[in-house]
Amino acid sequence: MLFTAGEMMTSKELSIYSKLYDVTEENLSGTGVDMETCKDTFMKVLQVRPEQTDLSMMYDVPADKYVQVMYSLVLKRLVTEEEVDNWNARHFNSEQEFKDEVMKAVVSFTERNRKKSVISNYVDPSEEVNYSAGKIKKKFRKIIIKIKALIPLKIKVALKKVYLKIVSRG
Repeated sequence: MLFTAGEMMTSKELSIYSKLYDVTEENLSGTGVDMETCKDTFMKVLQVRPEQTDLSMMYDVPADKYVQVMYSLVLKRLVTEEEVDNWNARHFNSEQEFKDEVMKAVVSFTERNRKKSVISNYVDPSEEVNYSAGKIKKKFRKIIIKIKALIPLKIKVALKKVYLKIVSRG
């Protein structure tokens, strides 16, 4: 990207890139070649840092472009025709269900985990009902951290000394 850490593109810069996309698309269509990405995808990718993914910008993306934008933002690559066909072959009751399933699947891909991209503003609608051992463990840790914060430092030091004496005996 053309911006540095802590700095985002201005609306003027985004406008320039939008016009560049239009000109490029027009030139390519004259030769019979289509752009590999839609304009929505191109513009969304420009608005995030390479190591981050803000999913709040996904809510206004139309369903027909949703898979392409999700793959570009989260996985940092283009979606293949096979992947698009796979999503189109599945039946969903609503556009929102489709978007929820695509988002949940793409965010949980091991490919994303290997790239270690940071996901922000992701809400899994099934989390409200579904509790796994990992989620319970995280809640338990948060409670423990709050309790530890309430314990005075003198008591923490004394407990650590006792713990170290016990551990060194074994």
